[in-house]
Amino acid sequence: MRTLVFGLVVGAIAVAAPSAPQSQQVPAGFSDMRAADLKWMPNPAAPGSQTAVVFGDPTKAAPFAVRVRFAAGSSYELPFRDGAFDLVVSADVLYHRAVTDDGGALAELRRVCRPGGVVLLNLPAHRWLTADHDRAIHAARRYARRDLRRLATGAGLDVVRLSYFNCLLFPLAAAVRLATRRGRARSDVRPLPRGIDAALARVLEAEGWLLLRMPLPWGLSLFAVLRRPLAAADSVAGARAFG
Repeated sequence: MRTLVFGLVVGAIAVAAPSAPQSQQVPAGFSDMRAADLKWMPNPAAPGSQTAVVFGDPTKAAPFAVRVRFAAGSSYELPFRDGAFDLVVSADVLYHRAVTDDGGALAELRRVCRPGGVVLLNLPAHRWLTADHDRAIHAARRYARRDLRRLATGAGLDVVRLSYFNCLLFPLAAAVRLATRRGRARSDVRPLPRGIDAALARVLEAEGWLLLRMPLPWGLSLFAVLRRPLAAADSVAGARAFG
């Protein structure tokens, strides 16, 4: 399974993740990644395989040998052939002010996704929640479900699932964010005590259970599962929409 993780600054991370024996060695070809640390997690789309997430120092992790290739490119002209990936993941990218044409960027993600493949999006929700945090992270836009559905349809992608999340604590989080709005760039994301962090993780786990069964009515964020049709005639946009 070939996966593209599309991000700002670092460009794109193409992950080929077959099963591999455990190893404490840095995989071949990773020696130049002195500023990166390979974190590993199970890949639910391919049981028995691992997916790499990149942070810090590769000598502190890398229990599996997985081929990872880094590539820098424009959001509107990725350096990959048409249909190169089975899964394309874009988390908190299309909202950014550096992406001046979010529809064009999504169309490019569709191009590199194979017919029948999946595009996953995660984006900030609700324009009325724009606050100091958005200025700090250079947000140009927030999305409602109708906005993201329109964007997906315009890019030629079918909507399989579409829902808000970060829902259960949404009233409190929204009230705090709006009450502390001062008109300057200031992020409200900061480290939390371990106990609070663990409690919040449990809340998100509960949301994950709910999301498998129903769309959530509101939330700080919005996610979409989109599919590239096998052919133009096979498009079923909206017919199997979840939310």
